[in-house]
Amino acid sequence: LYNAGSNLLILSHDTRAQRFVPLAGDGVSAMAASPNKRYLAVAERARGSAKPQISIYDVLSMRKRKVLVTPPHTQQTPPTREFVSLCFSPDSKYILAQASGPDWTLYYWAWEKSKVMASTRIVAPTHTNVVLPPSVTRVSFNPIDPSLVVASGQGVLRLLRYQEGQLRRIHEAIQPPHQNYITHCWITAPPPVATTAHPADRSLPSNAGGPSGSAAPPAPTGSPRAYLLLSTADPRLLLLDPADPDHPHRADLVLPTHPTTSLPLPVYALHPTARGILAGCSAGTKVLTCRLSPSPSQLDDAHLTPVMHSFHSLPITGLDTCVRKPLVATCSLDRSVRVWNYIEGTCEVAKVFAEEAFSIALHPSGLYVLVGFSDKLRMCCVLVDDVRVVREFTIRGCRECRFSTGGQFFAAVHGTTVQIFSTWTFDLLATLKGHSGKVRSLHWSSDDSKLVTAGIDGAVYEWALGGPKRDSESIVKSCNYTSAVLHPDGRSLFAVGSDRTLREIVESTVVREIESDVVYTQVAASHNGKMLFAGTAGGCVRAIKFPMAPGDTKSVEYAEHMAHAGAVSRMRVSHDDQYLFTAGEDGCVYVYKISDKEGRGKREREPIYADEVRGVSEGSTLMHNWLTVNKYCMLNVEDLSDEV
Repeated sequence: LYNAGSNLLILSHDTRAQRFVPLAGDGVSAMAASPNKRYLAVAERARGSAKPQISIYDVLSMRKRKVLVTPPHTQQTPPTREFVSLCFSPDSKYILAQASGPDWTLYYWAWEKSKVMASTRIVAPTHTNVVLPPSVTRVSFNPIDPSLVVASGQGVLRLLRYQEGQLRRIHEAIQPPHQNYITHCWITAPPPVATTAHPADRSLPSNAGGPSGSAAPPAPTGSPRAYLLLSTADPRLLLLDPADPDHPHRADLVLPTHPTTSLPLPVYALHPTARGILAGCSAGTKVLTCRLSPSPSQLDDAHLTPVMHSFHSLPITGLDTCVRKPLVATCSLDRSVRVWNYIEGTCEVAKVFAEEAFSIALHPSGLYVLVGFSDKLRMCCVLVDDVRVVREFTIRGCRECRFSTGGQFFAAVHGTTVQIFSTWTFDLLATLKGHSGKVRSLHWSSDDSKLVTAGIDGAVYEWALGGPKRDSESIVKSCNYTSAVLHPDGRSLFAVGSDRTLREIVESTVVREIESDVVYTQVAASHNGKMLFAGTAGGCVRAIKFPMAPGDTKSVEYAEHMAHAGAVSRMRVSHDDQYLFTAGEDGCVYVYKISDKEGRGKREREPIYADEVRGVSEGSTLMHNWLTVNKYCMLNVEDLSDEV
C-alpha cells in the first residue's frame, strides 16, 4: 500500500497489478496499518478552507469505514492543515494522530466511536526567527503498555501517559533541544537479566536486534519490556528504556553505509521483525533496506537492498514517448533523466546530471533523448545502462523541445525564438521569430510540414516550414498559453492557458471557447483525431467529449479523473492511441489505458512521413550520419532500414 498523487495504490507483488483508490483531499500526509492487518488509516491534507481528515479503510474491501475530523479550532488552537503521523494501538481500537504546526496537537482517538479521548500540544510556541524550530515527525504506542505513547522529531522527545482522560507528560527531565530524531520504533525484548554491569555498558538486547554470536543470557526475571530505538541525523542509533529515559544508550548496531562513499547512512524507517530490525534509508533517490546487526559480518549479503526502482523526488518538467519501443522518457528538477517501460512498469535506465533538466524529447526510434538543461541543450544516446551525451548545443534553459514526427528534425525553444535543427547533421536549419514572450509549447503536424508554437505572450503561431513562414496566428493578450496541439487533419488546433479556457482555432480565427472552472495546463489529442484530453492545475485529467457538437461553444461534456497532487506539467498520447501519459509537479507519472466508442485506439491510416525519412531507408548518405551519431548503440544496418 502506498500513495501516489491524489490516489491510494494497492500493488500486488505477484502480478504487479495496481488498484487505485481515489482520495478526496489534497494528497496524503500520513498512513498507518492496524496491527491486526484489517484496517488502514489515511491522513488527507486539507483542501481550501476544509479541515484535514483521517479516513479508515477496510483492507479487504477498501471501503471507507470512518472519517475522523478535528474538533473546531479556537483562537488558542489555530487550524491544522495536515497530520504528520498516525499510529494504531496494539488492540487496533485507538489511533494516535499528530497534527502539524503551528499548534502541533496530538490527538488520542477512539476511532470506532469517532471520539477524541484526549489531546495535548506537543511543541510549545516558538519565535519565528528560530533556524530549526521544533517539530514532530513520528508518534507511536508502547506495544506492552498501550497507555504509554511517545512523540519524536526535531528537538522533540516526549513520553506521555494516558490517564484519567488526559495525556500527561512523564519524565520531564528529557530536554534534547539540539537533537534531530528522524524516526523510532519499539522493540519487545525478554525480561531483563540479573547483572552487575555498569549502566553505561548496556546495549540493545542480543535477541532483539538481530543475530548475535554471544552466549545465551542468564534466566530472565520479571515480565517482558519494550525498548525504544531512536534514529538520529548524526547518524546514530540510540536505545532508550522507558523505565530510565534520562540515560539513552548507544545501540550496538552497525549502520548501513553509502554504496559509493562508504559513509554511514541516516536511517529513516525502523521496523522490528522476527529476523531482526529492518531499516530503511535513502541514497539519492533510491529507497534501500537492510537488517541491522551487531557486527558487519552478520549483515545480509546484499547489505543494502533496493525496495524498488527509484523515482523522481522533485517536480517533473518533461515527458515524451516514442514509436519503436514502449518507452516514456521523463526529466525533473532533481537533475535526473529516466526512461520507463510502460508495458512492464519498470525503469529501464536512469542517470543524474549536474544541472537541472527543464525539458525532454524522445526520438521516434527510442534511441536518443534531447534534454534541455539549465546550461545547455544536450543530445543523448540511450544505452542499456546509461544515458550518454553525444552532442551539446549552446541553448540555455531550454523549456521545451520536440522531435518531428519522422525524427529527421528537432525544434528547441531559445527564449522567445524557436530553432530547428537537423537530427542527422545537427545543422541549424531555421530560426522562427515572432513571439514577444517566452515560448512554452511546440507541436509538429503529422507530416512534419507545420509547427505550432504557443507562448506566454498570448500568441499561437502556425508555421509552414517550406519557407519557413508564419501561416496563421491568433493572439489573446489576456492569456498566457502553456500548451497547444494541432489536430491530425491539420485544419484546426487547440490551445489552453491561464484564463481557464480551451480554444479551438481555425485559420487564425477562434471558432470555439470552452470555459472551465479550473486552469488548464496541458492539452493532448489522439492520433486518430477522435479523443481530446486536458490536464488541470489541480492535478485532474479530463477526457473531453470529442468531436465537439456544433452547439458546444461555451461548455462541453467531460469525464474527470483525479490523478496528481500538483499541477499536470506534461501530457502525451502513445503512437497507437492505446495509452495516455501524464506527469505532474508532484513527481508522479500516470499511465492511462484509453479507448474510444468504436475500439481501443485503433488507427485508421498510417502516418505520413517526410521525404527525408524515406531517404534514410533507401540508403542515402543520411544513413551514414545516423550510424555515426549512434555509434554506441551497435545497431544492425538491415534492422535499422526495416524499422525506419
